Amino acid sequence: MIRLAVVSGKGGTGKTMLTAALAGSLKGSLVLAACGTSPASRFYVLPSPPAAATASAAGAPPLRLRPVRLPDYLARPAMAVRQGDSEIRYLDASRWAEPLDDGLTRILALALAERLGDARVYRSGQGTDSTPAEAQSLRVEVLRLDNGPDGSAQLEARWQLGSRPWQRERFRAQAGGPDRDDAVAA
Repeated sequence: MIRLAVVSGKGGTGKTMLTAALAGSLKGSLVLAACGTSPASRFYVLPSPPAAATASAAGAPPLRLRPVRLPDYLARPAMAVRQGDSEIRYLDASRWAEPLDDGLTRILALALAERLGDARVYRSGQGTDSTPAEAQSLRVEVLRLDNGPDGSAQLEARWQLGSRPWQRERFRAQAGGPDRDDAVAA
């Protein structure tokens, strides 16, 4: 709580001192507020995968794509940039416009439907589940997904189709340019 005291003296100098003190305090507050403003946030979504030739899915069972799971460090709106093997920096002004796990599930479903045909890929948790009984579950867990300071993107994930053993893969892509849009595309 701030208390102001008016000092009365000859000729009303107490009010003049109070007015000058308030004006100086307000001016100082405005200067500090201007210095403390952060840049406007920018929001990103993962881009749709490039079109691929549809493979022959004859005889292959349909897929039930489960929601992609993320490590806790990625379950936040701010983008993660890896600073080294064990340090992550979050970019508060560069944010995901949708939860990253939802975006990854959406993009993976689009890529699979592009390759296998729309009628062969079903996403779990999308309201009415009309997935055929013969559909095999596809589980995906992201172990690492981040950009490096050099703009490269790295994805490490594991997946399981039906009851088959888990598979694990690591992917790396270099951003096409220096800005955040290029890093998201990578």
